[in-house]
Amino acid sequence: MILIITIGSKNVGYGHLSRSILIQNKIRKKSEIFIFNENQKIIDLKKKKVISFKEASFKLFERKIIICDFANSKVIKNRKLKSFLNEIAKTNAKIIFFDDLKDYKFYKNFFKKERITLIRPYADKYEKNVYYGLKYFVANPNLNKKIRKKINKKITNILITFGGSDANDYTSKILNYLLYFNYLDDYLITVVVGPYYDRHKIFKLKKNLLLNKIKWVHKINDISKLIQKSDLVITTCGTTKYEVAAVRCPQIVIPISKISEREEEVKTFQIVSLKAAIINIEVIEKLVKIKVEFSSLQETFYKNDNNNSIEIKDIWIFEREMESKSLMWKLVEVSSK
Repeated sequence: MILIITIGSKNVGYGHLSRSILIQNKIRKKSEIFIFNENQKIIDLKKKKVISFKEASFKLFERKIIICDFANSKVIKNRKLKSFLNEIAKTNAKIIFFDDLKDYKFYKNFFKKERITLIRPYADKYEKNVYYGLKYFVANPNLNKKIRKKINKKITNILITFGGSDANDYTSKILNYLLYFNYLDDYLITVVVGPYYDRHKIFKLKKNLLLNKIKWVHKINDISKLIQKSDLVITTCGTTKYEVAAVRCPQIVIPISKISEREEEVKTFQIVSLKAAIINIEVIEKLVKIKVEFSSLQETFYKNDNNNSIEIKDIWIFEREMESKSLMWKLVEVSSK
Protein backbone atom coordinates (compact mmCIF):
# COMPACT_ATOMS: atom_id res chain seq x y z
CA MET A 1 0.00 0.00 0.00
CA ILE A 2 1.11 3.55 -0.80
CA LEU A 3 0.06 6.48 1.37
CA ILE A 4 -0.36 9.96 -0.12
CA ILE A 5 -0.38 12.92 2.28
CA THR A 6 -1.56 16.29 1.05
CA ILE A 7 -3.33 19.51 2.04
CA GLY A 8 -6.63 20.97 0.88
CA SER A 9 -9.12 23.49 2.20
CA LYS A 10 -10.93 26.69 1.33
CA ASN A 11 -8.06 28.91 2.45
CA VAL A 12 -5.02 26.99 1.15
CA GLY A 13 -6.68 25.83 -2.08
CA TYR A 14 -7.02 22.42 -3.73
CA GLY A 15 -4.14 22.30 -6.22
CA HIS A 16 -2.11 19.85 -4.13
CA LEU A 17 -5.14 17.62 -3.57
CA SER A 18 -5.98 17.59 -7.28
CA ARG A 19 -2.44 16.52 -8.12
CA SER A 20 -2.53 13.83 -5.43
CA ILE A 21 -5.71 12.37 -6.93
CA LEU A 22 -4.08 12.29 -10.38
CA ILE A 23 -1.08 10.51 -8.84
CA GLN A 24 -3.37 8.02 -7.15
CA ASN A 25 -5.12 7.32 -10.45
CA LYS A 26 -1.74 6.58 -12.03
CA ILE A 27 -0.66 4.17 -9.30
CA ARG A 28 -1.69 0.61 -10.01
CA LYS A 29 -1.12 -0.55 -6.45
CA LYS A 30 -3.62 0.21 -3.73
CA SER A 31 -3.22 3.64 -2.18
CA GLU A 32 -4.87 6.00 0.27
CA ILE A 33 -4.97 9.79 0.56
CA PHE A 34 -4.94 11.68 3.86
CA ILE A 35 -5.88 15.38 3.66
CA PHE A 36 -4.76 17.89 6.30
CA ASN A 37 -6.71 21.16 6.55
CA GLU A 38 -6.23 24.41 8.45
CA ASN A 39 -8.63 23.23 11.17
CA GLN A 40 -6.01 20.67 12.26
CA LYS A 41 -8.18 17.80 11.03
CA ILE A 42 -7.14 14.70 9.08
CA ILE A 43 -9.55 13.45 6.41
CA ASP A 44 -9.41 9.97 4.92
CA LEU A 45 -10.45 10.65 1.31
CA LYS A 46 -11.49 7.05 0.63
CA LYS A 47 -13.70 6.83 3.72
CA LYS A 48 -14.71 10.50 3.35
CA LYS A 49 -14.50 11.09 7.08
CA VAL A 50 -12.28 12.67 9.72
CA ILE A 51 -9.88 10.26 11.40
CA SER A 52 -7.85 10.65 14.57
CA PHE A 53 -4.13 11.38 14.66
CA LYS A 54 -3.59 8.03 16.37
CA GLU A 55 -5.46 6.13 13.64
CA ALA A 56 -3.56 7.92 10.88
CA SER A 57 -0.21 7.31 12.58
CA PHE A 58 -0.94 3.61 13.04
CA LYS A 59 -1.39 3.18 9.27
CA LEU A 60 2.06 4.63 8.57
CA PHE A 61 3.87 1.46 9.58
CA GLU A 62 1.98 -0.55 6.95
CA ARG A 63 3.40 1.57 4.09
CA LYS A 64 6.63 1.04 2.15
CA ILE A 65 6.21 4.26 0.16
CA ILE A 66 4.81 7.58 1.42
CA ILE A 67 4.17 10.43 -1.03
CA CYS A 68 3.92 13.96 0.41
CA ASP A 69 2.41 16.77 -1.63
CA PHE A 70 2.26 20.14 0.12
CA ALA A 71 4.10 23.47 0.31
CA ASN A 72 6.57 23.74 3.17
CA SER A 73 5.07 27.00 4.43
CA LYS A 74 1.78 25.17 4.94
CA VAL A 75 3.49 22.53 7.08
CA ILE A 76 4.94 25.15 9.38
CA LYS A 77 1.49 26.62 9.95
CA ASN A 78 -0.19 23.22 10.44
CA ARG A 79 0.91 21.79 13.80
CA LYS A 80 -0.71 18.42 13.25
CA LEU A 81 0.91 17.95 9.84
CA LYS A 82 4.30 18.89 11.30
CA SER A 83 3.79 16.30 14.07
CA PHE A 84 2.79 13.75 11.45
CA LEU A 85 6.12 14.24 9.67
CA ASN A 86 7.83 13.30 12.94
CA GLU A 87 5.79 10.08 12.96
CA ILE A 88 6.76 9.34 9.35
CA ALA A 89 10.42 9.74 10.34
CA LYS A 90 10.01 6.76 12.72
CA THR A 91 9.07 4.42 9.85
CA ASN A 92 11.30 2.69 7.30
CA ALA A 93 9.24 3.89 4.34
CA LYS A 94 10.69 5.53 1.24
CA ILE A 95 9.68 9.21 1.21
CA ILE A 96 8.76 11.04 -2.02
CA PHE A 97 8.12 14.78 -1.88
CA PHE A 98 6.49 16.98 -4.48
CA ASP A 99 8.00 20.30 -3.54
CA ASP A 100 8.19 23.87 -4.87
CA LEU A 101 11.21 24.89 -2.80
CA LYS A 102 14.83 24.61 -3.84
CA ASP A 103 16.59 22.39 -1.31
CA TYR A 104 16.44 19.90 1.53
CA LYS A 105 16.95 22.38 4.37
CA PHE A 106 13.39 22.06 5.64
CA TYR A 107 13.24 18.27 5.44
CA LYS A 108 16.59 17.78 7.14
CA ASN A 109 14.75 18.51 10.38
CA PHE A 110 12.79 15.28 9.90
CA PHE A 111 14.64 12.87 7.60
CA LYS A 112 18.08 11.76 6.56
CA LYS A 113 18.85 13.02 3.07
CA GLU A 114 19.24 9.55 1.56
CA ARG A 115 15.65 8.66 2.49
CA ILE A 116 14.18 11.44 0.39
CA THR A 117 13.33 11.60 -3.29
CA LEU A 118 12.37 15.13 -4.27
CA ILE A 119 10.26 15.82 -7.37
CA ARG A 120 10.24 19.46 -8.45
CA PRO A 121 8.20 19.91 -11.66
CA TYR A 122 8.67 23.69 -11.65
CA ALA A 123 12.47 23.73 -11.13
CA ASP A 124 15.15 24.23 -13.75
CA LYS A 125 18.25 23.56 -11.66
CA TYR A 126 19.82 20.17 -11.12
CA GLU A 127 20.35 18.86 -7.60
CA LYS A 128 21.33 15.41 -6.40
CA ASN A 129 18.37 13.09 -5.74
CA VAL A 130 16.03 15.63 -7.34
CA TYR A 131 13.86 14.93 -10.39
CA TYR A 132 13.21 18.36 -11.82
CA GLY A 133 11.52 19.96 -14.83
CA LEU A 134 8.15 19.94 -16.53
CA LYS A 135 8.55 16.34 -17.69
CA TYR A 136 7.60 15.46 -14.10
CA PHE A 137 4.53 17.68 -14.11
CA VAL A 138 1.47 15.56 -13.28
CA ALA A 139 -1.06 16.51 -15.95
CA ASN A 140 -4.61 15.53 -16.70
CA PRO A 141 -4.31 12.75 -19.32
CA ASN A 142 -7.16 14.30 -21.32
CA LEU A 143 -4.96 17.31 -22.18
CA ASN A 144 -3.05 15.28 -24.78
CA LYS A 145 -6.24 14.92 -26.80
CA LYS A 146 -6.93 18.66 -26.93
CA ILE A 147 -3.69 20.34 -28.07
CA ARG A 148 -4.63 23.07 -30.54
CA LYS A 149 -2.81 23.40 -33.84
CA LYS A 150 -3.01 27.19 -34.03
CA ILE A 151 -3.61 30.13 -31.71
CA ASN A 152 -6.53 32.44 -32.48
CA LYS A 153 -5.27 35.98 -33.05
CA LYS A 154 -8.70 37.44 -32.36
CA ILE A 155 -9.91 36.99 -28.77
CA THR A 156 -13.60 36.13 -28.49
CA ASN A 157 -13.90 33.59 -25.67
CA ILE A 158 -12.31 34.26 -22.27
CA LEU A 159 -12.14 31.70 -19.47
CA ILE A 160 -11.71 32.87 -15.85
CA THR A 161 -10.78 30.27 -13.24
CA PHE A 162 -9.18 30.77 -9.82
CA GLY A 163 -9.29 27.33 -8.27
CA GLY A 164 -11.63 25.58 -5.88
CA SER A 165 -12.07 28.38 -3.35
CA ASP A 166 -10.56 31.62 -4.70
CA ALA A 167 -9.86 32.76 -1.13
CA ASN A 168 -8.62 36.17 -2.35
CA ASP A 169 -11.78 36.67 -4.46
CA TYR A 170 -9.93 37.47 -7.67
CA THR A 171 -12.99 36.37 -9.63
CA SER A 172 -14.91 39.45 -8.46
CA LYS A 173 -11.92 41.73 -8.98
CA ILE A 174 -11.35 40.62 -12.57
CA LEU A 175 -15.04 40.84 -13.48
CA ASN A 176 -15.34 44.32 -11.97
CA TYR A 177 -12.25 45.36 -13.90
CA LEU A 178 -13.75 44.08 -17.16
CA LEU A 179 -17.01 45.86 -16.39
CA TYR A 180 -15.28 49.16 -15.53
CA PHE A 181 -13.44 49.26 -18.85
CA ASN A 182 -16.47 48.15 -20.88
CA TYR A 183 -14.92 44.84 -21.91
CA LEU A 184 -17.93 42.70 -21.03
CA ASP A 185 -19.72 43.62 -24.25
CA ASP A 186 -16.72 42.67 -26.38
CA TYR A 187 -16.15 39.07 -25.24
CA LEU A 188 -17.94 35.86 -24.36
CA ILE A 189 -16.82 35.14 -20.81
CA THR A 190 -16.99 31.82 -18.96
CA VAL A 191 -16.34 31.77 -15.21
CA VAL A 192 -15.53 28.51 -13.42
CA VAL A 193 -16.75 28.72 -9.83
CA GLY A 194 -15.06 26.28 -7.47
CA PRO A 195 -17.10 24.24 -4.98
CA TYR A 196 -15.90 26.39 -2.05
CA TYR A 197 -16.29 29.81 -3.61
CA ASP A 198 -18.58 32.06 -1.54
CA ARG A 199 -22.10 31.74 -2.97
CA HIS A 200 -23.10 35.14 -1.59
CA LYS A 201 -20.39 36.75 -3.72
CA ILE A 202 -21.73 35.00 -6.82
CA PHE A 203 -25.26 36.21 -6.06
CA LYS A 204 -23.99 39.75 -5.52
CA LEU A 205 -22.10 39.72 -8.82
CA LYS A 206 -25.10 38.48 -10.78
CA LYS A 207 -27.45 40.96 -9.13
CA ASN A 208 -25.37 44.15 -9.01
CA LEU A 209 -23.38 43.81 -12.20
CA LEU A 210 -26.12 42.27 -14.33
CA LEU A 211 -23.65 39.95 -16.02
CA ASN A 212 -26.13 38.36 -18.40
CA LYS A 213 -23.51 37.50 -21.01
CA ILE A 214 -21.36 35.57 -18.57
CA LYS A 215 -21.61 31.81 -18.45
CA TRP A 216 -21.23 30.42 -14.93
CA VAL A 217 -19.88 26.89 -14.53
CA HIS A 218 -20.36 25.51 -11.00
CA LYS A 219 -19.49 21.86 -11.46
CA ILE A 220 -16.85 20.57 -13.84
CA ASN A 221 -14.93 17.31 -13.96
CA ASP A 222 -12.64 18.14 -16.88
CA ILE A 223 -11.61 21.78 -17.31
CA SER A 224 -9.53 20.91 -20.38
CA LYS A 225 -12.68 21.06 -22.53
CA LEU A 226 -13.26 24.69 -21.52
CA ILE A 227 -9.60 25.57 -22.01
CA GLN A 228 -9.71 24.19 -25.54
CA LYS A 229 -12.72 26.36 -26.42
CA SER A 230 -11.11 29.54 -25.04
CA ASP A 231 -8.97 32.13 -26.81
CA LEU A 232 -7.60 33.44 -23.51
CA VAL A 233 -7.51 32.09 -19.94
CA ILE A 234 -7.14 34.22 -16.80
CA THR A 235 -5.98 32.02 -13.94
CA THR A 236 -3.76 31.57 -10.89
CA CYS A 237 -0.09 30.74 -10.59
CA GLY A 238 -0.86 27.09 -9.79
CA THR A 239 -1.14 23.84 -11.70
CA THR A 240 -3.83 25.26 -14.00
CA LYS A 241 -1.32 27.47 -15.82
CA TYR A 242 0.61 24.39 -16.92
CA GLU A 243 -2.56 22.70 -18.13
CA VAL A 244 -3.38 25.81 -20.16
CA ALA A 245 0.15 25.86 -21.59
CA ALA A 246 -0.10 22.16 -22.49
CA VAL A 247 -3.15 22.93 -24.62
CA ARG A 248 -1.26 25.89 -26.19
CA CYS A 249 -3.78 28.50 -25.11
CA PRO A 250 -2.69 32.10 -24.30
CA GLN A 251 -3.16 33.06 -20.65
CA ILE A 252 -2.83 35.79 -18.04
CA VAL A 253 -1.41 34.39 -14.80
CA ILE A 254 -1.79 36.02 -11.37
CA PRO A 255 0.66 34.67 -8.75
CA ILE A 256 -1.82 34.59 -5.88
CA SER A 257 0.08 32.35 -3.45
CA LYS A 258 3.25 34.46 -3.46
CA ILE A 259 1.27 37.67 -3.16
CA SER A 260 -0.73 36.27 -0.23
CA GLU A 261 2.34 35.05 1.66
CA ARG A 262 4.07 38.41 1.19
CA GLU A 263 0.96 40.32 2.27
CA GLU A 264 1.06 38.52 5.63
CA GLU A 265 4.43 40.19 6.32
CA VAL A 266 3.25 43.68 5.35
CA LYS A 267 2.50 46.10 8.18
CA THR A 268 1.59 49.20 6.17
CA PHE A 269 1.65 50.27 2.54
CA GLN A 270 1.35 53.76 1.12
CA ILE A 271 1.69 55.61 -2.16
CA VAL A 272 3.84 58.64 -1.36
CA SER A 273 3.30 60.38 -4.69
CA LEU A 274 1.49 59.75 -7.95
CA LYS A 275 1.97 61.72 -11.16
CA ALA A 276 0.33 61.35 -14.55
CA ALA A 277 1.32 63.07 -17.78
CA ILE A 278 -0.10 62.80 -21.29
CA ILE A 279 2.87 62.17 -23.56
CA ASN A 280 1.09 61.61 -26.87
CA ILE A 281 -2.32 62.04 -28.53
CA GLU A 282 -2.99 60.26 -31.82
CA VAL A 283 -6.07 60.47 -34.03
CA ILE A 284 -6.63 57.70 -36.58
CA GLU A 285 -9.79 58.40 -38.58
CA LYS A 286 -12.50 58.44 -35.85
CA LEU A 287 -10.41 56.75 -33.18
CA VAL A 288 -8.51 58.77 -30.56
CA LYS A 289 -5.55 57.23 -28.70
CA ILE A 290 -3.97 58.83 -25.64
CA LYS A 291 -0.66 57.67 -24.19
CA VAL A 292 -0.26 58.46 -20.47
CA GLU A 293 2.82 58.02 -18.27
CA PHE A 294 2.09 57.19 -14.62
CA SER A 295 4.88 57.65 -12.10
CA SER A 296 4.39 56.59 -8.48
CA LEU A 297 6.61 56.36 -5.40
CA GLN A 298 5.49 53.50 -3.16
CA GLU A 299 6.62 52.62 0.36
CA THR A 300 6.04 49.28 2.08
CA PHE A 301 6.73 48.71 5.78
CA TYR A 302 7.09 45.11 6.99
CA LYS A 303 6.53 43.58 10.41
CA ASN A 304 10.26 42.97 10.80
CA ASP A 305 10.71 46.79 10.75
CA ASN A 306 12.30 46.78 7.32
CA ASN A 307 10.93 49.11 4.69
CA ASN A 308 11.14 49.27 0.95
CA SER A 309 10.70 52.25 -1.37
CA ILE A 310 10.29 51.86 -5.09
CA GLU A 311 9.49 54.18 -7.98
CA ILE A 312 7.29 52.65 -10.66
CA LYS A 313 6.72 54.07 -14.13
CA ASP A 314 4.08 52.67 -16.45
CA ILE A 315 2.77 53.65 -19.87
CA TRP A 316 -1.00 53.28 -20.32
CA ILE A 317 -2.68 53.66 -23.71
CA PHE A 318 -6.39 54.50 -23.83
CA GLU A 319 -8.65 54.72 -26.87
CA ARG A 320 -12.16 56.00 -27.60
CA GLU A 321 -14.38 56.45 -30.62
CA MET A 322 -14.88 60.17 -31.26
CA GLU A 323 -18.56 59.70 -32.05
CA SER A 324 -19.21 57.49 -29.03
CA LYS A 325 -21.82 58.75 -26.57
CA SER A 326 -20.02 57.03 -23.71
CA LEU A 327 -17.52 59.06 -21.70
CA MET A 328 -15.52 55.91 -20.90
CA TRP A 329 -12.06 55.38 -22.36
CA LYS A 330 -10.93 51.82 -23.06
CA LEU A 331 -7.55 50.73 -21.71
CA VAL A 332 -5.84 48.83 -24.56
CA GLU A 333 -2.21 48.50 -23.47
CA VAL A 334 -0.05 48.71 -20.33
CA SER A 335 3.73 48.55 -20.35
CA SER A 336 6.54 49.23 -17.89
CA LYS A 337 9.07 51.91 -18.64
